[in-house]
Amino acid sequence: MKAIIDVGSQSLRLLKFSSMEDLLRGDIKLEICPLARDLVDNRLNDNRKKEALKIIQGFISSLDTNEVYLYATSALREALDGQHFIEEIIESFGIKAEIISGDEEARLGEMGVRILAGQGQLSFLDLGGGSTELLLEGSRLSFPMGVVRYNDQVRLEDYFSGLGKVQGNLYGIGGSLSVFTSLIQGINYYDRKLINGKTISRKEINSLTIKMAALDLKERRLFLGEFSKRAETIVAAGKILDYILGRLDKELIYCDYTGLEAYAIDRKLV
Repeated sequence: MKAIIDVGSQSLRLLKFSSMEDLLRGDIKLEICPLARDLVDNRLNDNRKKEALKIIQGFISSLDTNEVYLYATSALREALDGQHFIEEIIESFGIKAEIISGDEEARLGEMGVRILAGQGQLSFLDLGGGSTELLLEGSRLSFPMGVVRYNDQVRLEDYFSGLGKVQGNLYGIGGSLSVFTSLIQGINYYDRKLINGKTISRKEINSLTIKMAALDLKERRLFLGEFSKRAETIVAAGKILDYILGRLDKELIYCDYTGLEAYAIDRKLV
């Protein structure tokens, strides 16, 4: 058995697998830890780092393997002490760990989408906690805005400029899109079989966003069910999605295969 840990800006994910079948089944464990929040002089918050280390320790303790790989994305990539934190992880747990670039994150996102979509022309949107990656007109774009960084003072037009046109189908990946797709299917729990490949519209996302924005935090957590830990960021996700889909004028096909599975394939771990 092997395992990969994805350290994102909003959450940490663990994927364990022994075969390609395991990989595609999606035995994924997720813990919310918004590393991109509460930065101090563009350095990671000490309490967030301690929380992340505790989660990584828990992930590793649950495994029957020492072959663990970890990669980090936007939060550590942009923090001044991101590389230092990676070195602390390596020293603490003795695992292989790295920070991947925005271009690499977008490339792996495309690889994940192609597990579902196959070859041919496509576009995709990867909404994360600290950044958003897009593939439009064959160009991979990375924008430093995600659901953890958004607030009502943010002007999204200042971040998402120069968007191209959608070629082929538009696919979407990321935890927030998983939540919206699940809720649109009438469920508030995760089941890859029920959401992978489902089409969702801007209208459906906007309707849900308005509904959740009207709830207080406690009510929103109850409404979200298994996704309750995303209650603080899900409205922000809806607003970002509404803006981007309005600019692109296209429905979105949700893809539950992400850079996590693609990382395993790309690094020849399976």
